[in-house]
Amino acid sequence: MKKIIGVTALAVSLFVSPHASEAANETFQDVPKTHSSYEAITWTANQGIVSGSNGKFNPGGTLTEKQFIKMYAEFFKFPKSANESTTSKDWSDAYYERLAAFNAPVQGTTNKTLRSQPLTRGTFAQLIAFAHGQPADPVSATKYLMKEGISSGQNLQETDPLKRFGAANTLTRAQAATFLFRMSQNGQNQIAPAVLKGKASTTT
Repeated sequence: MKKIIGVTALAVSLFVSPHASEAANETFQDVPKTHSSYEAITWTANQGIVSGSNGKFNPGGTLTEKQFIKMYAEFFKFPKSANESTTSKDWSDAYYERLAAFNAPVQGTTNKTLRSQPLTRGTFAQLIAFAHGQPADPVSATKYLMKEGISSGQNLQETDPLKRFGAANTLTRAQAATFLFRMSQNGQNQIAPAVLKGKASTTT
């Protein structure tokens, strides 16, 4: 793969825009062109991966697991599950069921109370590594993201991979959009064949 350069969340979901033309014209009041993540946020919105609320994106807001799960499923284009919920009152059920069909390492699949908890960088790393067909245990996943240049880490003085990566820290909406945007630019948005066949491993 090509390498790339390395508090409470809004209670809104990252909905896929039903109309591409609307998404293409979407702008956010709180994301001016001078914002460091303007291009990434605009791209994710135009791709229908995210949307805002009341004209705002809340770029500095902390992302919950279920919000990112929707971004993740749409970004990697995970195929829909035959048993995917269509009538559930919780919109996230369909996405969790879709990813469960591929055995993705998602904490909120069986424990719904975790779905509204902030997404950590460690969980983000595990999910990305899993989609790429790499071992998705915490240490292997963080090492993989740093090796591939997806992230350089946050605490470069640390030798422990989890501490160096900042695995316990949370992700903002802008940071998540930036990660996905850069990964797309570098061809890192494809699901590994082993994942689609249900043979990906979540451990070393």
